[in-house]
Amino acid sequence: MSWAPNYGLKGMIDASIRVNVEAETGVIEKIMPLEFKSGKGPNGQSSMEHTAQVILYTLLMSERYLKPIDSGLLYYLQSEHTQGIAVRRSDLVGLIMRRNELANDILKALTAQQLPPMLQSPSKCKGCRHLNVCTIYHKAHGGGMETSGLSHLFDACTNHLTADHYDFLKHWDRLIDLEAKDAELGRKKIWRSRNTRHNHLTSSLSPIVLDTVELPNSKHIKDGRFHYRFVRQDLPLDKIEACPKDNITSAAANLSSNDSACTLRKGDLVILTTESDCQAIASGVISEISGSHIS
Repeated sequence: MSWAPNYGLKGMIDASIRVNVEAETGVIEKIMPLEFKSGKGPNGQSSMEHTAQVILYTLLMSERYLKPIDSGLLYYLQSEHTQGIAVRRSDLVGLIMRRNELANDILKALTAQQLPPMLQSPSKCKGCRHLNVCTIYHKAHGGGMETSGLSHLFDACTNHLTADHYDFLKHWDRLIDLEAKDAELGRKKIWRSRNTRHNHLTSSLSPIVLDTVELPNSKHIKDGRFHYRFVRQDLPLDKIEACPKDNITSAAANLSSNDSACTLRKGDLVILTTESDCQAIASGVISEISGSHIS
């Protein structure tokens, strides 16, 4: 997982690899993204989408490694075909422009509670993976066959639903929007709080460091996941060593007044960010949390 706040992008990169590339000046070591695809090979629209995805991943990795990443790899599992992707500036500019257009449309949708108009292109819409969702949403908000531009294709996607179905959709769509707006306020607080050492957010913990004594080994792997233990950076070494490895119910004296109001609980999904401002280096689920450590 990688985030690039400067570009307003985030993604789940399948693998980050080091490769040796032969050049006129000799062998050059490069870091690049590797993306796996389940198909047989590149073709038509899917090829363009796959290439664009890898190019965007090079931007994410450039932010992570603080160096230009100018290439990536696509691997098709069925055909065992590997395709190299070279990044061109024109491609990057085009993708960022489309990203900005999408962000603008999403902002309008949030403020006006209205999605962008349909493309009204039967040839494009017929093969779109969002056809059913798009047409149903369009009809629920007063659209019809003529405004969709899809003729009988629109009716084929929507005629099975009744007025009660559309009322149900609009009701819950509105509630989900309100919930999303409330969640957005919390996210804004996190991004605006640049000085994480003076932690005043109840949904975050800092500063913490990795407990090297408890680094993962074979017995710390469960369901394909590693188990890491983090401790408070200001906790004395003797207190860290004295902390039980299982459930801790004491050590409340180690909590500051801010940490005591922490809303994080066992089972919560969390994002890990470094103090050097490298955003979202990993994600995980809290398996244990106490006044002295979090796992």
